[in-house]
Formats: sequence, structure tokens, C-alpha cells
Amino acid sequence: MTTNREIVPLDPTERSDWMQLVGNTLAKGQNLTAQELTLYAFVADRLGLDPFRRELYAIRYKGQAQFVIGLDGYLRRAVEPGQYDGHDVILYCCEDGAWKDLWVSDKPPTGAKATVYRKGMRVGITYVARWSTFARYFLDRQTNKMKLGETWEAMPDLMLGKCALTHALREAF
Repeated sequence: MTTNREIVPLDPTERSDWMQLVGNTLAKGQNLTAQELTLYAFVADRLGLDPFRRELYAIRYKGQAQFVIGLDGYLRRAVEPGQYDGHDVILYCCEDGAWKDLWVSDKPPTGAKATVYRKGMRVGITYVARWSTFARYFLDRQTNKMKLGETWEAMPDLMLGKCALTHALREAF
């Protein structure tokens, strides 16, 4: 696996070891086929992102395998060229529209806001993620009802904040 943007073919034995390791660890539970794991290896190589550093994820969504750049992947892409100039503390929106930098409620925030700075730009790039847009619900096949994803239920503020920061980084870089 390379960690730069250059495409370097993997030795077939390295690729099968890599795919088996990823299939049994990082993509466990996603039930990826051998073809999807091969595509995952290609996408990781092509983008120069390392799944073991949480830079790229393989997620099965609505039956299709999708490859999603994670927050760490966007941060790396921002930092490497030397243009990243930091970001503000993530803010969380209350039901009344007030913004707070610390979320202490047991209820999820209605929104999260992140501002990213790029060197040479006059203003930061701000992105607001709304709970109603980003919260991940899945069909519980036992009850046949929609259920909030495990991580979203356990850490709603963290997940929504990550969405806001990821999208601000994506827009800025």
C-alpha cells in the first residue's frame, strides 16, 4: 500500500493478504465480496488513503458497497500540502437555535457547525450539519422499525460534529 497519490501496483500476494486482513477487521460485518475488497484496495491506492488510519471506510449502504473518505482522510489531505490553518471549536445547536461549544444534554443537538481555515483565504469555510439530515437510521429487521445506528445513539454530538467538520474540510480543500 502506498501512502502518496502515486499508483503503485501491489504484489498479488500482498493484495490477498491485505484484502483478507481488511475483510476480517476493518470491514468486518460489511460482508464485502472478493471483488468489492479488490475495488476497496484499488480505491485506497488510487486516493493514497490508508484504511488502517481511518482515512477510508468500506460501508455497505442499501445493499451497495461504498467507499467513504473519513475525517482523518480529509484532515490528511488538508495538512499535507501545508494549506490547513486550523479550525474553530465545533458548535452545537439547541432546539431554541442557540449555539454552544459544549453539549451536555442527553438529547441530540439539532445541528453542529464547523469552521475551517485555509491559508491565504480571507474568511473561514463554515458548514452546518443538521441532525435531521445526517443522523443514520437503519431498518431493524426484527422489529421492522427504523432504529438509530449504534454510534449515533451512543455519541450523537460527536457524530454530528464530525459530519460538520468533514464537510467543511471537503469544501475548503
